[in-house]
Amino acid sequence: MHRQVWAVLEEEAVMMNHCCFSQLLGILWLFGSISGHDPCLNHTVLSDPWRNIAFSIITFPGFPLCDSHLAGLWVRFTGIGGDVIREGCLGQNICGSNYCAYIPGVTHPPLGEGSKSVTLAHRVSGHCGRWVTNGLLILACSGGYYVYNLPLLRCPATFGVRHRNCSLTFCGPRAECTGNGGCVCSSGYRLPEEVLPTNDTYGCSDIDECAMDSTICASNADCNNTVGAHNCTCNQGYRVRLEGEIASRLNPCQDFDECLEDPTICGSNATCTNNIGAHTCVCNQGYHVLLEGSIASASNPCRDIDECVKDSICGPNATCTNIPGAHTCTCYQGYRVSLHSMPSPSNLCQEIDECVENSTICGPNATCTNTAGAYTCICNQGYHVRDSIASASNPCQDVDECSENICGSNTVCSNSAGSYECYCEAGYILSTGLLWERGVTLCKSVQKELDSLTPPKGQSPGIFFLQKLTKELEDSHDIISEGIVTGVLTMALSVTDEMSFEEEVGSSSEAASAILKLSEMLVSSMVEPTDTQSIKTVRTPTMEINSQAVGPDRNISKFPALHAKGNTMQVNLLDIAKKNNGSAAAVLMSVSGMEKLMSPSFFRTENVTEMYSDIITATLPNTNDIELPEPVNFTIHHKKKSQAGLVTCVYWEDKGEEKHWSVEGCTASFSDENYTVCSCTHLSTFAILLQTEEEDVNEDDPLLEWINLVCMCVGLAFLALAIFSFLFCSWNPKINNTARLHLSICLFSAHLLFMLGVSRTENTVVCAAIAGILHFLFLSSFVWMLLETVQLFLLVRSLTKVQVIQREGLRAWYLLLIGYGVPMVVVGVSAGVFSDGYGSKEQCWLEKDKNFQWSFIGPVCSILALNLVSFCVIIWSLWPTLANMKSEVSQAKDTRLIVFKIVAQFFILGCAWILGFFQSTTVLKYLFIILNSQQGTFIFIVHCLLNKEVRQEYKRWFSCLFRAEKT
Repeated sequence: MHRQVWAVLEEEAVMMNHCCFSQLLGILWLFGSISGHDPCLNHTVLSDPWRNIAFSIITFPGFPLCDSHLAGLWVRFTGIGGDVIREGCLGQNICGSNYCAYIPGVTHPPLGEGSKSVTLAHRVSGHCGRWVTNGLLILACSGGYYVYNLPLLRCPATFGVRHRNCSLTFCGPRAECTGNGGCVCSSGYRLPEEVLPTNDTYGCSDIDECAMDSTICASNADCNNTVGAHNCTCNQGYRVRLEGEIASRLNPCQDFDECLEDPTICGSNATCTNNIGAHTCVCNQGYHVLLEGSIASASNPCRDIDECVKDSICGPNATCTNIPGAHTCTCYQGYRVSLHSMPSPSNLCQEIDECVENSTICGPNATCTNTAGAYTCICNQGYHVRDSIASASNPCQDVDECSENICGSNTVCSNSAGSYECYCEAGYILSTGLLWERGVTLCKSVQKELDSLTPPKGQSPGIFFLQKLTKELEDSHDIISEGIVTGVLTMALSVTDEMSFEEEVGSSSEAASAILKLSEMLVSSMVEPTDTQSIKTVRTPTMEINSQAVGPDRNISKFPALHAKGNTMQVNLLDIAKKNNGSAAAVLMSVSGMEKLMSPSFFRTENVTEMYSDIITATLPNTNDIELPEPVNFTIHHKKKSQAGLVTCVYWEDKGEEKHWSVEGCTASFSDENYTVCSCTHLSTFAILLQTEEEDVNEDDPLLEWINLVCMCVGLAFLALAIFSFLFCSWNPKINNTARLHLSICLFSAHLLFMLGVSRTENTVVCAAIAGILHFLFLSSFVWMLLETVQLFLLVRSLTKVQVIQREGLRAWYLLLIGYGVPMVVVGVSAGVFSDGYGSKEQCWLEKDKNFQWSFIGPVCSILALNLVSFCVIIWSLWPTLANMKSEVSQAKDTRLIVFKIVAQFFILGCAWILGFFQSTTVLKYLFIILNSQQGTFIFIVHCLLNKEVRQEYKRWFSCLFRAEKT
């Protein structure tokens, strides 16, 4: 605010001063004309160079200067300092003083157009126009110059002058003009620090740039000072980055690579290396200059050295070849160096063992033998090559020895890779025991062998023969071939086929034990010891044997399961090996035909049993400590479709005279319709038995069938009467008969269809439809029984609370939705899951496969349990009410009648169907048939006959009927 006021006042003062000075100027001009004084002719000339606006020296003697003594004088500025006062702001410490006066914001009047009165100003503390002086008169003279009438200046201040038009010579020697009319020293020159310029020169002196700035030429260059300038010359081996320009900090001298400038500077076969300011030439390896000690160059090139002149340069068993600049050493054929480098005295050529180097060099089934610088290939025994020499491209092939009838008569020859095997055909046995000796063994008749034996008293020749073979195996430690094992087992089974187990001297159990002992010894003799691991599988049409063995140097952490005819055994063979010096073996075997020797009759049970799987044998051959660290799991597949019964895991227990199936140490951990998992703590011979209940001897009881037929007919008759009564009698509006009516309809339809259609098995589609309808009708009947129970519970609750009964129970459409909707959902889901469950060859009812009968039994059990519990709750709820009633009150009579009906409801609600789960005695069977077939009879008696309104309706009908007959 203060600044704005001051500016206004200052502007008014300037205007007033201007008017005053204009009047004064007119007076003075008039006076001058009268007196004859003309400022353009009579004025003081000032030609001091230091007044120039670009003069910035402040160290000369007498600084700062002051122009206060020029006040009131007409002056003209000339010379190298300038000819006009500067228009516009100027800085401080120029023009020879601290402050330099200038004309602020006003231009000079054109030449010849009179005078102009202006103000002066100079910068104070960095701000322009802070010090203003009035009264400067500018007169434009006709001679082309200006004269000034100067006002009084406050010291220290001078007038700032510039050149109005500046040329090369206006600023004096070694000086030049700036763009604003100032004068500065030319490039390479400077003003002296302590000298005040004279009238015609600023005294600009030469600058020694080299002395002032040692880095002016940058590195790797020499600086030479000249008058007004300097020269930069690059050192030897260097040059400026920008060619044609002078070295400087922006264009420094850099080392240049002579090797790149002139690739031939060192000549051929030499390597040029650039150094700082120079280069070196070195001959490549294998080359040298002829003049020893001289430096390679284009005129003194490097020449090749022949290294092969030295005989020992490659060592023995190698050839040296000279090449330009080097040499090569090549090993003779069949030799090579041990290191991956060229042969030399320190890396000699050594013979190659081709047999070790390439194990397949001779191809399969051949033996490679190394020789000096070569190798030979010889076929293994049992193999040959048809021509040439064995190799990977011409491998040795198997010789089929069996084509030469090498085994003899009554034998079977089995050719194998590189070998063959002889064993006897069915009905014959080796003459040399259990090992085939080539050229010695013959096959002799088993029957003749049996005839020649004299068994102990009480033992059959067949069993004695089998025990004799087992004893031979126990005394032998030889490995028996797979063919002999399967052949002997087949022969042993054929021996038992010829045996008669009806005789006192033999039994199938003893024969089975003999076969099992022999088979375990045979498969044990088939397993070869190993240091690592091995798996062997033998399959014939009648048997399958799977063996696995591990040794101390095994490289597996988990062994796979053993398999035989779809059955598996999971045994921890590695833990068993830890207790047997790191080695162990396991065998799983299944042989067809053992079932006839080991029938289910050897299992002690009162139930009916049948063989449900193959018989499998598991053993640990050649194992000292056979204790199992954990139970062994057997997954045994069923031979038949899933049947109702108890699945039992059994093993063959041999206690000398007593041999039978036992369950000791074996449990069924899991079972479904396809297989059973048995967990056993020991190894033996195992099987799955299916136990079913003892057959019902009274299944076809004529009396029971007759009673069932009569009772069903009676029940159907009363159900028909009940349905007729519910539909056509007039009932109290409070009574809701929906559940009773539909219960009667469902029971009537289910019993009638069961009597007429359950045995119609001729057509499978019709039979399945009948079974599905029966499933729906019986389920609907039980659901309606449950709804009737709910209705009865609601009625009893109203009675106990002494409420006025508007209408019994739930609404009709709720009851219909539940009564038929729930059974329909159950039947639909059951049919969708197992559509083949409806109908069988015996009857048109639910199949037992996949436990499909539980689609009916499950819901029925749930409903019966709910009805039984609800019935007990109803009796419990009524008991306090009945105990508090007085017998003389009429209401008490009605209540007792209701209690009687509730007790009768026990049979109507289907609670008697529970007897169907207890059919162990004939009495329970009769009770089940009689009570449940009369369910309709109970409905008619309780809800129709004992109802007073219904009885009156019956009387009215009978009266009308008798009148019609009389008329």
